[in-house]
Amino acid sequence: MPQRCTASCGFVFALFRRVNTWVGISGWLYPPWRGTFYREGLPGRRWLEYASRAFNFMQSLPRSSREAERIARRHDFRLKRGECIRAVKDVPYRHAFEVRHPSYFTEEFYDILREHDCAFVIADTAGKFPYAEELTAEFVYVRLHGSKVLYASGYTDHELSSWAKRLRAWRDDRLHPRDLYVYFDNTDNKSFAPLDAARLAKKLARPRTVAKRRVVSSERA
Repeated sequence: MPQRCTASCGFVFALFRRVNTWVGISGWLYPPWRGTFYREGLPGRRWLEYASRAFNFMQSLPRSSREAERIARRHDFRLKRGECIRAVKDVPYRHAFEVRHPSYFTEEFYDILREHDCAFVIADTAGKFPYAEELTAEFVYVRLHGSKVLYASGYTDHELSSWAKRLRAWRDDRLHPRDLYVYFDNTDNKSFAPLDAARLAKKLARPRTVAKRRVVSSERA
């Protein structure tokens, strides 16, 4: 009952707050994906439509010029001729920083991100750049560029299971659940990105709960 709630309410809220997971790709217009991710015969003009249905993160993209105009109104400061579009105020944003120079991998930088609720991008770069798993915001942002060859190697089932285990731990933490944003950028070869994204999304899917039905016997002694 709400009137009896004490300081423990924050804990109760954390237990039941609904968190979300977005898994997707960093682009869609890649000719090598024809015949693997995109079916043969599907014209290129429909690839974005197809990809948007395959991955839920694409739902945020505009679907028409009218939708694009509405989105542009929230980004007036980015437009050279922004005075032609009425800006919308008080639009929430989430910011994430993907850094690669070693000087950023310090507690001082992590503390700055936490102070402003900005995410540190956890980036798998096949060992080319420094790596850290720092949770600095109310959400987790992960970019998977390839585990063995930067931008060009796919992920094995074992590697995806390992990522799924970590991602579930961050998402389903009882005290501090976080939304997940995961993007695959291993787009330079074949169809690794969309196929790996689909496999990871399947591993992260929550099991559907099936309501138990009570069976009442009509037999009489």
